[in-house]
Amino acid sequence: MSDVVIVGGGIAGLTAALLLAEKDFRVKLIESAPDLGGLLRSHTRGQWGEFDHGTHVFSETGLEELDAVLFAELRGSPDWIGHPHCTQDTFFSNRRQQSSFLDVRLLGTELHDRAWQEMQALSPPEQSPTTLAESVASAYGPTLEKHVFSPVMQKMFGTGLDELASDAAQLFGLRRLVLGTPEATRELKAAHPWHDSRLAFHHLTEGASPIRHFYPRECGIGLWTKQTITRIKALGVEILASTQICKVELDKTGRRLEALVLSNQRRLACDSLIWSAPAFHLLKLAGLPLLAGVSPPRHRRAMIADLVLDRPLDSHSHYLTCYEPTMRTFRVTNYGALQNKPTRTPAKVTMEVLTDANASDQITQHSLLSELVAMGLVPSETKILESWLDGVNHGFPILTPGFKRDALALGDFITSQLDNVLLGGRASGRVFFMKDVILDIHRQIQSRF
Repeated sequence: MSDVVIVGGGIAGLTAALLLAEKDFRVKLIESAPDLGGLLRSHTRGQWGEFDHGTHVFSETGLEELDAVLFAELRGSPDWIGHPHCTQDTFFSNRRQQSSFLDVRLLGTELHDRAWQEMQALSPPEQSPTTLAESVASAYGPTLEKHVFSPVMQKMFGTGLDELASDAAQLFGLRRLVLGTPEATRELKAAHPWHDSRLAFHHLTEGASPIRHFYPRECGIGLWTKQTITRIKALGVEILASTQICKVELDKTGRRLEALVLSNQRRLACDSLIWSAPAFHLLKLAGLPLLAGVSPPRHRRAMIADLVLDRPLDSHSHYLTCYEPTMRTFRVTNYGALQNKPTRTPAKVTMEVLTDANASDQITQHSLLSELVAMGLVPSETKILESWLDGVNHGFPILTPGFKRDALALGDFITSQLDNVLLGGRASGRVFFMKDVILDIHRQIQSRF
């Protein structure tokens, strides 16, 4: 039986541990933090119960052999709610509506019609764009660049389109947009995949995937982490939390990792290593040279506000994305809607803000409440019963072309030098979204083990 060591207890590490334990491998899971789960953790706020680290809903991948393993504890469980659609409100141009996509019609008839004409006049580019500025110019046109992409990306990333990777806007759902008429949109989407990649259906459920989205009935999304930890322990996985790695041992060829030495001097034999922690750390431990020209990524500071309000949000959507450039709010989690109790009082919400470190002092719970009022989510007389505001300096990487290039180069270099190492999650440089992280680690395990 092979010994597999997994480093990193986030979604990639937990998924890998579960898949390998099901295959009867001897698995040890190492996490430097006291708790596993990464962003799929929840924290308790006294009598008010659990809050999440932003909006996180666990969604099926669409690959049934994988979903059958990941969702074994969720399907049919009274502890979980299976939503057929994960619904969203958007706020843009000082208007809120229930939509999974930004609706360009909110800009007004004149700007919408101009943007619609410009988009229809464009043809698929002959070369792949390298920056978001090139991507927007070739796929959406100058009106949407000026009135949508430039101001929204400045809000989210704090930088211009020419400094961002071509797909950076997808992190905030700005790929497909609502324009034109429902009939014209359907016709164009059916005519060519390029049109389908730019245009969204006008109706909430039209074209929606049949996958389900799960959220706990009473507590936070960290329930999946707790249940998965119980499952992998029962399958024999040894979990080493609050554990640091101080050394790795290579074989005589220098191409295979034989063991990891922990800070308590314990030595873990290792036939295979799955690494989902920052890749730079493994590079240093293995004594591999730094790649020339590779730089650490720049980050936006993330501010997370947990609020308990004396009245519920005036919305049945599970979360809201605020695209309005004049507001600081990025996203609002509506726990009442997620737990099928939209009118529950007191109401709990989590608000996320992406900002520069030097501007974070300007963000307060009451300034965020004023934005909830401005978005029409609560009336002006709403009171905060209790609140918490936390900041994460390295909360969100700025997705530049250099960041993507360096992440891929670093991941490829490590796996080219160490034969028995797999990189999972963001350490691979290939994936960012939770669904893609899960599918990527599954693919690698299926091909290697």
